Amino acid sequence: MQFSCNPADPEFYNNPYPVYDEMRALGPSFLWEQYGFYCFPAFQEVNSILRDRRFGRQINHLQPTDDSEWIRRCPVLARFDRNSLLEMEPPDHTRLRRLVNRAFVSRQADKQRDRINELANSLIDRFDPASEFDLLRDYAEVIPVIVICELLGVATAMADQLLSWSHSMVAVYEHSNNRAVETEAENAASEFEIFIRDEINRKRDHPADDLLSKLIVVEEAGEKLSGEELIATCMLLLNAGHEATVHSIGNGVKTLIENNIDVNQRMSSP
Repeated sequence: MQFSCNPADPEFYNNPYPVYDEMRALGPSFLWEQYGFYCFPAFQEVNSILRDRRFGRQINHLQPTDDSEWIRRCPVLARFDRNSLLEMEPPDHTRLRRLVNRAFVSRQADKQRDRINELANSLIDRFDPASEFDLLRDYAEVIPVIVICELLGVATAMADQLLSWSHSMVAVYEHSNNRAVETEAENAASEFEIFIRDEINRKRDHPADDLLSKLIVVEEAGEKLSGEELIATCMLLLNAGHEATVHSIGNGVKTLIENNIDVNQRMSSP
């Protein structure tokens, strides 16, 4: 079964749910024409595939080499992409996740709770009730990148630059990317590498109570994060941590508005 839908069409990505219904009606699988690969739209099939060890990020027995164009044209970004938790399978994934978890303990996040509340309220207080504001630009994008800076222990003055690098790097994964996008992504990855290597060297000499310092020294059974894995983990924290939070806030507020939900009433009700 073949299906055609342009993923770059605003009508699709602004409201994909009717299209998802069409996809599920096609059966357990279909070939998405624009992407050129098979998709599985229903929960049962997706759940089975995710639990099947024959599938995963490293399926070299099925696809010996990755033929993504951007990987060949963005060697710096691709190098860290290969060392990311998102791209690994056991036993490498297990080892890396275990090391990261030893540094990223729950109290590390709990310490940020009051700070996040303070930051969220301070941003809201800046809004002029008599004028419009951009929720994503003025609120949703600001919170995660500042929190990530403070979590890693880097200067919050770098927040705008980190945000710019993140936007450039993640754009390469989009269906509509082109050579200009790839060049910008590669430049951003190179600049981020230089920046974070300098931060790592600084933390080695002057460790502090932050995540980056803990990632540098964390060790288990004689194993430590390699330099490439350390940078890739910081890059993943910036890109995945930032993007997910922005879209969650945007989609959450959109849902509240569309359903006419009174937030104050819901929060004050028993």
